[in-house]
Parts: sequence; structure tokens; C-alpha cells
Amino acid sequence: MTRIGVTQWCLDRGGVDAVYRAAELGLSAIQIDAGGWAAAPFLNDPAVREAYKRAAQETGVKIIGIGVNQLNIDGMTNSSGSEKAQKCWDAIQIALDAAIAMDVDLVFLPSFNDSEIRNETDLQRTAEVLRHACNYVADHALMVAAETTLGVSGHQALIEAVGHPKLCVLIDSLNPVLWGHRPAELIQEFWSIMSDQFHAKDGINGIMGSALLDIGQANFAETAAVLKSLAFSGYVILENEYKSDFETSIGKDIATIKRLFD
Repeated sequence: MTRIGVTQWCLDRGGVDAVYRAAELGLSAIQIDAGGWAAAPFLNDPAVREAYKRAAQETGVKIIGIGVNQLNIDGMTNSSGSEKAQKCWDAIQIALDAAIAMDVDLVFLPSFNDSEIRNETDLQRTAEVLRHACNYVADHALMVAAETTLGVSGHQALIEAVGHPKLCVLIDSLNPVLWGHRPAELIQEFWSIMSDQFHAKDGINGIMGSALLDIGQANFAETAAVLKSLAFSGYVILENEYKSDFETSIGKDIATIKRLFD
């Protein structure tokens, strides 16, 4: 049976309440934000970490990943020593420390907006930050995931530049399409280094999360078929935006995942 989770930032409740909301929807896992994004509380507060852990214990919803969405504003591509670069690392360190304290398996670092990799300089700077994060958790169980706009060759260059066994790749069903790539190809190419957490998202007219799964431009069925053929046993994580008729919309996406994966 497919394990289905959700990102905190696409639910209709924020903070710790998002864990309880995921349980109400029958989901088994959740990815949370390190703090500041979509009004999520900062995870450098021990009381916040304990509240999340208590919610997970009470509901059975596993907190499987921490995303550092602040990197959309204070990106990894900023020059070393700059104010933005320091803010970037501060946000990453909060996530890494929290993951260690909360026994969370994955911290993922998105490369979009201010973190988007547009050239070789951006790639090398991002690799430097990713390597620093990997070194920081070298003695712990968790992994660090890159989530980027890159295609096959770009991912290969980034992985080689980081050169660390703690690095993995988080793949999304729509984002690659928006940058001219096929998610199915990325999955096949990087299967051995792919995270066991996969973002399920669709959209129309280039707008992320704006369509239910398998009715937008992501060609979600093809991606699901490739994952199924490879016996993917990780978590399919909902990341659409459900701005209206929330429960009906997210229920349809859950049904689509079960139909395509089970």
C-alpha cells in the first residue's frame, strides 16, 4: 500500500495543528518547514520541537522531512560572506539541528527563486552550501536533499561538485516540467541517489500546484508509472495548493495516488 504524506504548507492549518490535520485526512506522514514560511513556527525553539514530536506521537503521523523554504528568499547562490549567505546558513542550521533532535530522516534544500541555479557560479556556490550541510550531519542518520530546476546533466554536475555520500535528490512531479525536463527521466537516471520522499504536484499554465494530480501539464501518470515500475516504496507527498473546497480537492488527489500506485 502506498504511503501518502503531505507538506505542511499546502494544508488549511498551520504550525503543529498541521500534524493533526494530516491525521484527520488519513495521511501517514508530513514534511514541515524549518520556520517562517507560511507562518510555520521556528524549529530552533525547543518547545516547538517538543510540540511537533508530541503531535506525531499522538496521531501516528510521522514527521519525515524538514524543508528550508526560507532559501527562496535568502538563497544558496549568494556570495560567501554576504548577509544573505549568513541568513541562508542560519536557516539551514536550524533545520539540521531540529532534524537531529527530532529524529527526522531528511532535510531538503530547495533551489528556487533566490536559490535558483542559473549558471556555473551558482552551481558551485550551491554545491559548497550543500557540502557544508552534509558535513554538518556526517555523524548522524539523516540525509540532505537537493531540490532543483536542473535537468540530468545539471544534476550530475551538482552531485559531482558536492561529492558527499549524505547528499540525495528530491524529485517533484511538476517542477522539472516547468524548466523543460521530464520527471520520469530524472527518476530513472538518479534512482540510486533519489530520496524516498517524492513531491506530487500538478499545474496548468506554468503555475505550481494549480491543478489536481493527473489533469494538468505534469503528465503525472507517466511519472507514477515509472516509480511503480521501479518498486518505489517511499512516501508520495502531496504538494498541491488546495485553496477552495479543501477536503474534496485533497481527497481527489489521494484517490488518484492510490489509483496509480496501488
